[in-house]
Amino acid sequence: MASVQLFVPECKQLQLLAWKGFHPQSAIFWQTVHFNSACTCGIAFSTGCRVVVPDVETCDFMAGTADLDEYRRSNIRAVQSTPLVSRSGQLLGMISTHWRKPHQPKERTLRRLDVLARQAAALSNVAEPKPRCEKVTSNFGGSPPLLSAAMTQSSASPSMASSRVGIKAQAVSSAIQQKKLSESRSRF
Repeated sequence: MASVQLFVPECKQLQLLAWKGFHPQSAIFWQTVHFNSACTCGIAFSTGCRVVVPDVETCDFMAGTADLDEYRRSNIRAVQSTPLVSRSGQLLGMISTHWRKPHQPKERTLRRLDVLARQAAALSNVAEPKPRCEKVTSNFGGSPPLLSAAMTQSSASPSMASSRVGIKAQAVSSAIQQKKLSESRSRF
């Protein structure tokens, strides 16, 4: 399970681009995330650092929040959110992965996520038009086909993993570019 969000600087919010494994109501709830949201991507957005929560049920900053209710609705018990940052240090978006059971990702997995985040950010052309601040009305229903591969956990051997990271980064970047292109076309 995973999600990708784009940063919309004009609104100072993250906009859900693609997701896999969310309950549809949770996807609607997380369609836009502000810097003060009580989800991991909101905390990562406000701090600029990765956030890992091994068990949402024991996380202090989520206790009693609507975000915790949505994690429960989607049967998510653990989550990590990693900012997508340009080489110049500008936030481009967020990539998050989710688990159905309490889980602490291994350091090796987090390093791979760092590589994926750097490659996706590098491949994403920031000169393209960004999504607007208005509410998205499309029946997105999940992930575009190109992003599906990027959101599936790889059971490949470590030797194959680095080449898969590059492929996954390209899939994430392609999905971002498709979304930007469709947004720019809808303006005309």
